[in-house]
Amino acid sequence: MKRSFGVESPQVVDGKEFEFEGWSNNREIIQTLTTPVQDTSLTARFTITVGTENAGTNGGNMILFPNPVTEDFCTVQFAVVEAQDVSIRLVNILAQQVFAVTKSLAAGKHSVLINAGQASPGIYYVMINTKGWQVSRRLIVARQN
Repeated sequence: MKRSFGVESPQVVDGKEFEFEGWSNNREIIQTLTTPVQDTSLTARFTITVGTENAGTNGGNMILFPNPVTEDFCTVQFAVVEAQDVSIRLVNILAQQVFAVTKSLAAGKHSVLINAGQASPGIYYVMINTKGWQVSRRLIVARQN
């Protein structure tokens, strides 16, 4: 049996408006899943995304999740307007590099995993540099060691 699930957006909770950005599999708001014919229980997990404000011109928009990080990895989502090299770094508040990767990416939306596994609990910054823009967002590592 196929069932469809959707999200109503925007939603207001405690006077704050929340806009639905997308599913983790980058699909449309409505998802159709094959489910058993008999009664079944489905559980949805929601997380709060921090750092979604627009960074300015040339597509400099970045989303980090989960934030705070409680496991080893965080996902950074962003888009580039043309094929180019993109540098992604995780630095602590003393500007010491914890993680870095440079990728040659095509134009479009991208998701990259950041390994925060070596980072002690604290405040860090994720920095993206391209030839057209740079943006940084605060990332909190709150993992229990």
